Amino acid sequence: MDCKRPINNAFSRQKWGTIAWHSMSNWDAMSIQMVWFASDARRANAAKLYSTFVGTDPDSFQSSKVPTPPIPNLSAASGNVGDRTYSVTVQPSRVDLVVQRANDVGSDLPDLLSNPDQIILELASKAALIGAELSSVSRLALVTTLYRPTDSHAAANEIVAGMVGLELPRSDVTDLAFQVNARVPLDSTSGVVVNRFLKFGVAAFHSVTFDFANQAIANRNVETFGANLVVDVNIVPHFQPLTPELQSQIWTKLADETAVVRSTGTLGSLWHA
Repeated sequence: MDCKRPINNAFSRQKWGTIAWHSMSNWDAMSIQMVWFASDARRANAAKLYSTFVGTDPDSFQSSKVPTPPIPNLSAASGNVGDRTYSVTVQPSRVDLVVQRANDVGSDLPDLLSNPDQIILELASKAALIGAELSSVSRLALVTTLYRPTDSHAAANEIVAGMVGLELPRSDVTDLAFQVNARVPLDSTSGVVVNRFLKFGVAAFHSVTFDFANQAIANRNVETFGANLVVDVNIVPHFQPLTPELQSQIWTKLADETAVVRSTGTLGSLWHA
């Protein structure tokens, strides 16, 4: 994966309040999601796709002949492998694979995947295992949710403001969010166009304690904050089904663009060729 792009360090030399801005290369991921859009997805079986991709049978599986709006899945399978949780869902026109960190019982912080770039490379190298089960893939997407814990809501605001070049007179604002999409061609011949959609924001988590023995909620409420960035790299829907070779090329491009955004951590990553 080629990540030899100029890195915009404009914000790395600034301080926002008490927080020094650093690149996002050390940010971990809350989740990594791969999506195959295909008109024949309804024929797929989540348990089979899970076993094919992961190499073991899922811990749980469910299916529905008639999906409903609240639960649009035709089938779903999930399981834990090491410190990761893999989930595969099948809908009428798409297949989703989501990887998360297995729950750390007793922790008040969100469970994060370390070294997401390496995990993405691993997933992309196996993407053909699911692509081979679908004959009409017209679109692919890679969505990575990055997260950095902070000590306060204000501290998270300062980080997000630094990433988008916004100077806040005060850091005690709420609902701070910014999103943008910048397109680039996959190459000079295929006609495939890549969306690079970034959504910067602040995430808050609330932890409560359940006392199952007494069927009550304990008097404990922990609130944590962090800066987060959703990196949604996908292609514009293609008129013709994507060949296996083109799918492989696209997954490499999506992984490359995600790594560049993570290593840079600012809007400049969208315009550095």
